[in-house]
Parts: sequence; C-alpha cells; structure tokens
Amino acid sequence: AHNSKESLPLIANNAKTHFIFMSIANVTDKIATDQTGRFPYTSSLGSKYVMIIYVVDCNAILAESLKSKSEHDMVKAYTKVYNFLQAKGFQPKLHKLDNKTS
Repeated sequence: AHNSKESLPLIANNAKTHFIFMSIANVTDKIATDQTGRFPYTSSLGSKYVMIIYVVDCNAILAESLKSKSEHDMVKAYTKVYNFLQAKGFQPKLHKLDNKTS
C-alpha cells in the first residue's frame, strides 16, 4: 500500500492501475463575507454594490448584488446565499465579517 503520490511508481502509456488517491480535509463550516465599495455605475437592475462570500470548505467564491448597504438589502442577500448553501448540503456555523471602523 502506498500512502502518498510521491511514493507511487510511474506508469507508462497511461496503463490502468488499481491505485486510489484520497486526502483528508478538515471541515470547518466557515464562510467569510465582505461588501464592495459603490460601483461607478448602477446596474440595469439597480444594484450599486456586491456582497462577496467565501466558502472555506469548498473553496468557493460567491457574489450577490446589493441595491444599497441597508440592513434590509444585506440581510436579504445573506439569506439568499445561506439558503443556496443549505440546499447544496452546506450549513455554515461560523461567519467571519470584515467590519469597517470609521
């Protein structure tokens, strides 16, 4: 049995083998969000900002448009993304915020 890719012999001509590769990943159930600054132009749907969401476990970057940075619009965008992640079988347990202090 081999425990790493480095110790596997090279197989010429893409010959079939019975080697299986796997890795163990720590699941963190973490996401991080940040909002962009205002764009110079308003989109055709009225959006002026974007909420960026990074999902740590699947190394995915998602985006949701925002018409404003109001509490209502941000909660609506976050809820939409959260429901999407839950539908895909991922339930975030830790949310890292990039809070601005000014």
